[in-house]
Amino acid sequence: MNQQTATATPSAFDKSKLARLGRISQLAYVPDDLERSLRHWTRMGAGPFLRIDHDQTTDGMYEGKPANIDFTAAVGFWGDMQIELIKQHNDTPSIYRGWKNFANGDRLHHTCLTVDNLDHALGVAAECGARVVQGGTLMGGTRFVYAVLDDEGPAQYLEIVQVTDSTRQMLMSLHAATRNWDGRDPVRTIA
Repeated sequence: MNQQTATATPSAFDKSKLARLGRISQLAYVPDDLERSLRHWTRMGAGPFLRIDHDQTTDGMYEGKPANIDFTAAVGFWGDMQIELIKQHNDTPSIYRGWKNFANGDRLHHTCLTVDNLDHALGVAAECGARVVQGGTLMGGTRFVYAVLDDEGPAQYLEIVQVTDSTRQMLMSLHAATRNWDGRDPVRTIA
């Protein structure tokens, strides 16, 4: 995957320049206990969650080195905001490994900006002084990168993602299911 690392002069990451690319569509967590976190979010009214066990990145990278990750992702909606919970299974270096949560619960790991053109977004991110630390492609062709944010925001990373039409349709169906969800079958697993 061709990913740009910013070498721009700005000393601070200027998030406002990225706003023209898309909208923040997701709040994501890397919980210490995935099942506990799923229970928390469904009690909060988020759901149903779609759980994808052992998803894998292809052509992944972390800090400029090849890094394909085996992980579980659970995605659901809390109103119009997507909530993602991630659990990494392998020891591959990544932004998920060694993540430190609060003593009494999960800490926001990243927000996600959905864009139409990832290559264009990478150019804008580089202009803003962002540093891409991880990226890859998911099964189905969805491409993503993570950029490091400054220490002042609620999340350490910004994910920038270009979803495929099939992934977009799946997320729209999941979002529609949220509107009429009665609390039953809160976690639905796909292989």
